[in-house]
Amino acid sequence: MGRGRVVINHGSVYARDPKRAAENLAALTQGMARPFHPCDGAWVCFLGTREEDWEGPLLEFYPRDVRLAQEGARLAFRRADAPPRGAGTHFNLELPATRKRIETACDRLALPHSWRDWQGLVEVWLEDEILIECVPGAAPTPKG
Repeated sequence: MGRGRVVINHGSVYARDPKRAAENLAALTQGMARPFHPCDGAWVCFLGTREEDWEGPLLEFYPRDVRLAQEGARLAFRRADAPPRGAGTHFNLELPATRKRIETACDRLALPHSWRDWQGLVEVWLEDEILIECVPGAAPTPKG
């Protein structure tokens, strides 16, 4: 746990192509992308792990025409007549990778990206409306 800090365990965002967004994020975070079974057409990226770890950090990608709705005290997925426009959600992730590795992965995946020098992070666009800020962190020491 985060030593007494608040920890975000997961987040959810809309995507035009949930599968592609989840797979691109998985490639950047050394994670794994899988269909998100509670919502048809949604995908999930397990961050920093190659296994389905529902207890660990993850990001869900919903189709842009799906809405989370309250049904009594329960959650329901509803299709909307029109998808939302624009963006307002973004995430800042510290990755166990160098700036060069992050930028190389973005180039390989054809993801628009730029270095934000004053904050020391790489802005990465998974889609036109999904921004993630990748903060280079120390790469893990190989076990051996």
